[in-house]
Amino acid sequence: MADNFLCSECSRSYSFRRNLGKHITKCHPSKLEELAPTLRTVPKFICDECDQVFSKQNLLRGHERYCLCNY
Repeated sequence: MADNFLCSECSRSYSFRRNLGKHITKCHPSKLEELAPTLRTVPKFICDECDQVFSKQNLLRGHERYCLCNY
């Protein structure tokens, strides 16, 4: 499994978001509030035709079926 979660403070990488959270809490407690947004990333699914952004893949798929984009 690839390490997808990178600490922006020291560049250590982790395979799981929860492990990055533990690392930040233990190693960078004074930066916790600043680094916390990296722990709350929301996946983004973007329409290739109109660049509309969706939080879930099924919403993007529905958009692709009914959108006036050039499919």
